[in-house]
Amino acid sequence: MSNNSSTVSSVSFETVLKMHAHPERNADMEKKINTLGQIVKGVNEPCLVLLNSDTICRHVTVFLRSMELQTSILTSEMFDGKERIIADEERCQFLKAKGAHAMMCSLDAFANAKMPLCQNYIFFEMPSKLSRFPKILRELEPMAHAEHRMVRIDVIVSESEPQPQLKALFMEMDCRGNVPPVWLGEKVGLISKKCAKKPSPDDQTPVRTSVPPPMLHSFPTPSSDSSDSPPTKAPCSSLVEKEKKKRFLWENPRIEMNSEGKYVIPVPRENSESDCEINGYVADNDNDCTDGEFEYDMMEVDDAYEYY
Repeated sequence: MSNNSSTVSSVSFETVLKMHAHPERNADMEKKINTLGQIVKGVNEPCLVLLNSDTICRHVTVFLRSMELQTSILTSEMFDGKERIIADEERCQFLKAKGAHAMMCSLDAFANAKMPLCQNYIFFEMPSKLSRFPKILRELEPMAHAEHRMVRIDVIVSESEPQPQLKALFMEMDCRGNVPPVWLGEKVGLISKKCAKKPSPDDQTPVRTSVPPPMLHSFPTPSSDSSDSPPTKAPCSSLVEKEKKKRFLWENPRIEMNSEGKYVIPVPRENSESDCEINGYVADNDNDCTDGEFEYDMMEVDDAYEYY
């Protein structure tokens, strides 16, 4: 991997973040740590590594130090009371570092650290709260523009990640002018095809079937005999039957008449909405995200952010 300390004189918001995806076929922690170490050594510059939790942050830091990599660490506990002194020391150590150096930082700690713009960021894993991923990228973009710098972002992601995480990474790379890797495009393509094959609830034809006699309701209808003979029922009886019929339909709004003129209760149709949630990913509720939720639409890349 080449050195990325390049400057940008005049660039658009789509080009200030150079993103790379590193696949791990299985979510093996040791392999992911080895991949992280290779990235840091290859870049040979200070890198800020973002992890989902303080526990994972401490665990990975121990492994990197066993690989003789220079590291600093920031966890959320370091910003409470006297622990802040330790956080300041770790922060200063990272800012003064030269060569391969990893600042291990949990996402909660990153929200409090107020770090200046770094040249290299590494997501050790996709954030479990998806709203944090686009939020961090959008925070870095104006900072990169202000300093006229190109920022490198590496993402270590497992091919077995949940579908929303894979789609989020694909969309964020694509809408910023970064070419997603072939394996990621194939994964997202399979997700979209799978969802496209499923008919929407509005297109489905309700399946109706007859029910056992106790649940079957039929109503007498006027005779269709074309003879001039008078009706067999008195008018008042007909009105009573109509009122009963009206009341029954009011109390049972889903019951409809079949081809035989009898009213039957239809079998509830299956709801496929839950199966098609992969057609777009909706970020988790995140108290740190003040811009609302993020919803992605594969067909409208330019309108990737929809607020509600």
